[in-house]
Amino acid sequence: MVRLREIQRTAAFAWSSGTGKPLLATGTRAGAVDDDFSAESKLELWDLNLDSQELGQELAPIISLSTDSRYGRLTAYQSRVVWAAPDTC
Repeated sequence: MVRLREIQRTAAFAWSSGTGKPLLATGTRAGAVDDDFSAESKLELWDLNLDSQELGQELAPIISLSTDSRYGRLTAYQSRVVWAAPDTC
């Protein structure tokens, strides 16, 4: 397996499916501790920029929302809608 991009997150994730640009959704993982012991929770959407030849570039989320919950599961639905199951469900 070849590593194309790396995102430094302790997160649940979901891939968008479909014929458009591939996107990845991440949500701060329920029950996990980050390297910096942060209590911050986020739901983020990433463009992996797979067309770029610069494999070492650091990615930034195209959308980042602060949330009150952490996530156990994310699901991409119909290629652009993300369902998130917070740890309180």
